[in-house]
Amino acid sequence: MTKLRRIVYFLTGILTILGSIILFSFGSNGMVFIMLIVSIFLIGFGVKKLHYYSSMARHMVGGKRTLYLGLISFDFGLFTLSLSDDHPIYPIIYLTAFFIVTGAIDFLKAFEEKKYKAPGWQFRLVISEFTILLGIGTIIIGLIYKESDLIITLFSIIMAYSGVNRIIKAFRKSDVVYIQ
Repeated sequence: MTKLRRIVYFLTGILTILGSIILFSFGSNGMVFIMLIVSIFLIGFGVKKLHYYSSMARHMVGGKRTLYLGLISFDFGLFTLSLSDDHPIYPIIYLTAFFIVTGAIDFLKAFEEKKYKAPGWQFRLVISEFTILLGIGTIIIGLIYKESDLIITLFSIIMAYSGVNRIIKAFRKSDVVYIQ
């Protein structure tokens, strides 16, 4: 990882932690802030993928997949932005889908790391199980008990965890692989 990438990871980690503190201080009005964060992320991701398609991916095999991913992400971002002042069920659905999909991907990565005998696969497995449980907890808290304050607290804790993880990643020593 280059020095500039490390600085960017560190600064985004600090900004994510500050955002989680701000979100936690909003209280019950935090659902609008959550929807704004999700929509900005999706719009930014979509624009990034569309730019990548227009600059490089259109000449590559499978480049249309990048185009479709960019268009769908951009559309979901705009759709989420339009729903920001409606019923709080939408952030609950987004958070649930995010937690379950992220946990499932990490779960599969952990077993792939186990197959290649990589160190630390147990930690990834525990984190993936925790993330899937957060998704299930989001369903229970949001849809059954209809507690938006707990959802906001949960989202701010996840944001703080993500920020700390980025800061740790910025200071972690990179592995250098030499081909012989």
